[in-house]
Amino acid sequence: MPAPEYGREFWQGQHDQNTDAWGQAVKICSESILANYPNCLPVEKIVQAEAQKQAAHERQKNAHFDEMTRRGYDFDAARGLWFRESEMITRRCVYTRLSPSSLTDFSATFKCPPGTRLPEGEK
Repeated sequence: MPAPEYGREFWQGQHDQNTDAWGQAVKICSESILANYPNCLPVEKIVQAEAQKQAAHERQKNAHFDEMTRRGYDFDAARGLWFRESEMITRRCVYTRLSPSSLTDFSATFKCPPGTRLPEGEK
């Protein structure tokens, strides 16, 4: 029987405030032997809801990325804008990685000749 003071409302508050207690609860309740303990059930439900919310956000982000690249745009991470690749090429801009030596960061930016006037980018 779960302790009433450690129900969904309590753990949702801990999650929202990102407390140490929440971090410990997630760690403890993620162990397979404890996952089905009554006091862990609300923690697991909150973790699952957060994971679903994050997955939905990622799907939306990926759909936007796919749409923009299909339309011929590249994302300039330094400027936080999308630019049509063909327009940038006509301006002699080169699309280069921000961290060329990084094995995990593939963000890139357009390097343009000095004085180049950039087109209006899209968000």
